[in-house]
Amino acid sequence: MQRRPSPAKTAEPPLGEERGFVLLTVLVVVLLASMLAVSLLFSMRAESGAEAASQAQARAWNAALSGVFRAAAAAQAAVESGSPWQNNPDAFQNQALWNDGADQWYFSVYAPGTANPPRFGLDDEASRLNLRNASAEQLAKLPGLEGESIVSDLLAAVRTLGGGSAEASNAPPADATAPPGEFPGEPEPSGLAAPPGSPGAAPEAGAASPSDGKKDGGGKPPGFLPLADVFAAAGLPVSAVEGAGGSAEAEDFGVPETGSPGTAAAAADSSAFGEFFAQSGAFGESQAPPLEQLLTACSYEPNVDSQGEPRINLNDPDLDIQSLELPDQTKAFLEALRNAGRTLSHPAELLEASETFQDRRGRQRRLDSGVGKAELPDLLDRYTAVSAPYLEGLINVNTAPTAVLLTIPGMDQALAEAIVAARPGLTQEERRTPAWVYTRGLADAETFRRIAPSLTARSYQFRFRVAGYGLPSGQFAVIEAVVDAAVRPARILMIRDLTRQGFPFSLDQALGAPWQAALQPAFNTPPEGKVQATTKGPQDRS
Repeated sequence: MQRRPSPAKTAEPPLGEERGFVLLTVLVVVLLASMLAVSLLFSMRAESGAEAASQAQARAWNAALSGVFRAAAAAQAAVESGSPWQNNPDAFQNQALWNDGADQWYFSVYAPGTANPPRFGLDDEASRLNLRNASAEQLAKLPGLEGESIVSDLLAAVRTLGGGSAEASNAPPADATAPPGEFPGEPEPSGLAAPPGSPGAAPEAGAASPSDGKKDGGGKPPGFLPLADVFAAAGLPVSAVEGAGGSAEAEDFGVPETGSPGTAAAAADSSAFGEFFAQSGAFGESQAPPLEQLLTACSYEPNVDSQGEPRINLNDPDLDIQSLELPDQTKAFLEALRNAGRTLSHPAELLEASETFQDRRGRQRRLDSGVGKAELPDLLDRYTAVSAPYLEGLINVNTAPTAVLLTIPGMDQALAEAIVAARPGLTQEERRTPAWVYTRGLADAETFRRIAPSLTARSYQFRFRVAGYGLPSGQFAVIEAVVDAAVRPARILMIRDLTRQGFPFSLDQALGAPWQAALQPAFNTPPEGKVQATTKGPQDRS
């Protein structure tokens, strides 16, 4: 038998090659594990950074909201004690709040529409024309609105919207504020009503009855109506709220000569609403201010005197005229009016009045009212000709700009300019009533009787903006608010977030040169949440 040859043995790989393959496998596993570890580390760091940024932004919002509450308290103090509110840097600029270990937090309250440096103070709604009381003729007198269909659109929008709630929730928004005391130095709300809704959102409309649209108001305070809602209902771009106008001198807007008056309004832009703002003689060679500085849908005042007591209605049929603290000549004149079956539409009708009355015997007697320069201030302060507890839509003669003054029936260009020019020299006592327009000789008795029913010398609703910021990080938040100090405690009617517009003023003009040198890098960082120190950002579109 023949033997088969044995099969050839398979060659085994060298020992070195097997070890190399294992090493390569280990390296791949290590590489994958390293990549996974790096990704996890990056994710953890990103989450940590986002959390830190969120916490810093929350602190910035709290700083700004603290400024809102502080400004609301200042508005109420201005109403009750006459404390300065228009231009008061000591109370409103760079107010320190708390130190969280990384940042010192501050807020600044400033008037909207003012340039660098801003006016650190409040704006009053009574310096604007109230859309809920304005006629088409009055609106057509505003710069840029002459002959425009926008006038009828605005009035139709106001009629459609009516009015929002006159009340505001007493509870702060759930995510708007941290619990009081979480950060050292954070002020308590002190009973001030916080706005409903989330941060930056306007309050929702309520069910309170709107005003009847008359200047003598109604039995309840008028409901709040956001101006942005009126513009939206009228079909206007939201940029109309921020404005497209140029600038006007600060004293034209009633700013006393204290501190730095600055200028009002922002630089002209090319927004869709810009076409409505043509050159206006009311502002010399400058363009008209934006509509938000000329119009409001929320201005009213209690029908009380400077001591907070209800005014005496001279038309009250049950009034004991002889018991009034008025000159005998004035009381005789009022008695004659009552006997003749006549009433007053406004106490100013008594100024230098002279009428012929028939006595009980049928004889004609001419009587003078006995009201002149000496008697007019007290008359306007303590007496009224309506029984309504609230007066809506009166224009503050101490603060209204020329363009708004010109909408008053009987007002002409020369008188409006004379009023604005005389305001810086007024005494505190003169500013108590509109009587100074007559007592200073700016208007004669006949003219004053025509314009007085539209005038007031008081402000109860205020609009302002607050910038809350941390140094040296540069985190910031910007809030606009409207407060009503006609009630106690003052209530916040509107709040909206303007942070995305950027930091509102430059460091060298608002914070001072020493701070600017130390903090310029942080405040020039462009990403969102960092302060942009040079110019305002894009227009708010909320």
